[in-house]
Amino acid sequence: MVVGNHVRDSLDTLQNRVDSFTDKVTKKGAALTKALMNLRGMLTARKSLEGAVAGYSSFMVPAGEAARTVDLQKVFQIFDTPRAIDGPSSWKMSHGLVQSSKIGAAPVPADRATAEFIAGTFAAIRNKRVFDGAFSTKFFAVGTGSFGIAFRFKNPENHYLLEFRHGEIRNDPKGIVRVVRVKEGKVSEMTKGPEDGGFLSSATYKVTIISKKHSFDIVIEGLNEKGEAKETRKLSFSDSSFGSGTFGFFTNGMESVTFDEIDYKAAKCVGK
Repeated sequence: MVVGNHVRDSLDTLQNRVDSFTDKVTKKGAALTKALMNLRGMLTARKSLEGAVAGYSSFMVPAGEAARTVDLQKVFQIFDTPRAIDGPSSWKMSHGLVQSSKIGAAPVPADRATAEFIAGTFAAIRNKRVFDGAFSTKFFAVGTGSFGIAFRFKNPENHYLLEFRHGEIRNDPKGIVRVVRVKEGKVSEMTKGPEDGGFLSSATYKVTIISKKHSFDIVIEGLNEKGEAKETRKLSFSDSSFGSGTFGFFTNGMESVTFDEIDYKAAKCVGK
């Protein structure tokens, strides 16, 4: 097809205009993308700063009748671990934080166990990245599985866990209370108490976890009907794997566990 010079010139002019417009859009798009990336970086830095400041703030989770009005999903993030069975978990707020399903890990025969793992369900407190301070809670557990309190919690693969383990699981002759470090999913035992049964089902306990830099002191009190301590156990350890994190609650194969009077008092931030 023969195209006249006039038509050809018009097409060339249109092509030049399209090329010019495309170039301008490309440049503006690149500038806009850079501006958005800078803004994202500023927001990330601000969020990190606010998280660090919040790490020196005390907090508590409503208890009693006030707990019934708490939106669980806004306060806690729930994790059911990949190796858990008999799920899903059933976390709710009712006078305290309650988990009432038997989700947990499948029993592993001792002669086939190659590496220990933590399986079950976690409820981690959202939007908290704390440093030094004292965390306390009361709990009332029913069943013969295991449960505990995670601290310096980042995710189910990275945290410390104060675990109350009944003697009927994992072929232990007696139950124990211990602290494990879960780092990249690998479990290492940091310290443990005597083989004294671990815990009594349907009994009330109070736990206080005091963290100071890389040192941790844990006090476990068995309470009588008046709420007074009738027995006390203490555990301590030092480790620098996790400098900060939130708190979480863990259950494995329990009929139900209630965590109540959840409170954290931050240590004072002392500037240099």
